[in-house]
Amino acid sequence: MAPEEKAAVAFEKARAYACIASQSSGARETKAAQPGSAPEYGRHSLALQRPTKRKPLVSDYVVPQGNATRAPVALTSRMSDVAPQPIAWLWQPRIALGKLTIIAGDPGLGKSMLTASLAAHVSMGCAWPDRRAGVLGSVVLISGEDDPADTIRPRLDAAGADVERVHYLRAIADPVGGERSFSLSDVAALKELLARIGDCRLVVIDPISAYLGGTDSHKNAEVRALLSPLAALAAEHGVAIVAVTHLNKGQAAAMYRMTGSLAFVAAARAAYIVVRDKNDAKRRLMLPLKNNLGDDTAGLAYRIETAQGVPFVAWESEPVTVTAEEALAPEVDRKDPAPARADAIDFLRSLLADKECSVDVVKVEAKKAGLSWATVRRAKDALGVRSRKSAMAGDGFGTFPKVLILPKALTPGVVSTFLKKSTLEPLGTRVLTRFHRRCSTTTMLIRILTR
Repeated sequence: MAPEEKAAVAFEKARAYACIASQSSGARETKAAQPGSAPEYGRHSLALQRPTKRKPLVSDYVVPQGNATRAPVALTSRMSDVAPQPIAWLWQPRIALGKLTIIAGDPGLGKSMLTASLAAHVSMGCAWPDRRAGVLGSVVLISGEDDPADTIRPRLDAAGADVERVHYLRAIADPVGGERSFSLSDVAALKELLARIGDCRLVVIDPISAYLGGTDSHKNAEVRALLSPLAALAAEHGVAIVAVTHLNKGQAAAMYRMTGSLAFVAAARAAYIVVRDKNDAKRRLMLPLKNNLGDDTAGLAYRIETAQGVPFVAWESEPVTVTAEEALAPEVDRKDPAPARADAIDFLRSLLADKECSVDVVKVEAKKAGLSWATVRRAKDALGVRSRKSAMAGDGFGTFPKVLILPKALTPGVVSTFLKKSTLEPLGTRVLTRFHRRCSTTTMLIRILTR
């Protein structure tokens, strides 16, 4: 066999049965592979041996060096070798060190003033609004919406921050000269900044959508790829990264109301929403949307107050029990008070008790009763009244107006429902209804059968 073939065979055997020779494990000495026949894995040489009862684990292998054409190797760690560690908190149990936290809310609710308050607490090391112990450290502010001179600095002063510990990231200096805007892909530059500061405990990105670069915020894969290095940087330096974003205008569940991909919420270990209190227009609520690390079931409230014309956050110490879903639920139309809707419900029950009724007739009767059509519509939805086109209410020439039908459960007796048999429903009506649904010559058939 040629030397090249022998080397290839040795290499394949080494990949199948290689394991790291370990004196502590009592493994028997094996004959090392000849130089050139198989590459070295790290500083250990590959050893050829017959399979033992214990099969080599993936974690026994070391990343190969010096050969880029080799197949990738999966790396694992035995959980017995992983030392358990407690969660380190910036604000227990709301914001963890080494993790990403998201705060979302509509414009005009004071999210930037809220982050200025967070920066003030960290830079001073003072207790949090719920009387939890604070953490002293420096802060990095990355803001794309507010001017540092006339907005950010006055707000920090009003919040009581130690501005010596607050660093505003202005731009990124290119190696070739010049400056450019920061983006989330500049992890290396941010890492160098954190190392230079040394005691940074909080990084604020406001808003995160301004620093996505060319990333499509609605594509999960792109967002995850962008946020993963940022999360790794937070864990490496033990800093809490708080990113601010907006809510969309949808009516979906609270978890899906954040602008952009769901990957933003998934990547964050905690997420909060800021909403206006429905019972007090000047009161804001910061409510937990998710928290994977702490028992955080209660929110906090704050108001925006001013000192010498500069707004700042005034926290309330008592927890708020309103949930995010309740806070984002659509508000009841105050122009449609409960008594009017109750009257409309009684009106529909009476009108549709023993018969279906065309929409035009309902509108006329509602006007006579002094009820607005908007109120009647809401009452219709509350009762579960159905609407359909009726052939029997037509004029015989292809016109089928809409009729309203009360649910069977709300009728005093057995009342006909669409495509269901009933003792009170004439046979001809059921036949005509089926023709109306299935036949393209409905009009002609109706005219013949109803003569």
